[in-house]
Amino acid sequence: MQRKDTMELVKHIEAKNAEMQKWMDDNPGSWGGMLVTDPDHWAQYDVYTVEDFERYELETYIYEGHKDAFGTKGRHYDFKNMTLAELKEEADYISNAVKNAMQEEAEAEKQ
Repeated sequence: MQRKDTMELVKHIEAKNAEMQKWMDDNPGSWGGMLVTDPDHWAQYDVYTVEDFERYELETYIYEGHKDAFGTKGRHYDFKNMTLAELKEEADYISNAVKNAMQEEAEAEKQ
């Protein structure tokens, strides 16, 4: 089973990289990062499946985005006990909070 999961993970990451490459090709002068496709790399983060990868991306986004939204990294989260749905909901909340913080900062700079 793990072999199949690993193959699905690599295919998922390769697809994400292909999407990013297409976006860069369609937008000359733009750049974007490519994700490592080596399963051994992801194993260091306990990422073995597509769902593990999605969790990892959401956890990282929430943790780092919390700083942009509120000034401190989200060290208080108990990610391991959050469902994927809860992580997605929190990521949406953080995304909106970041947008609001950026708008407030832009307005403050105008003054």
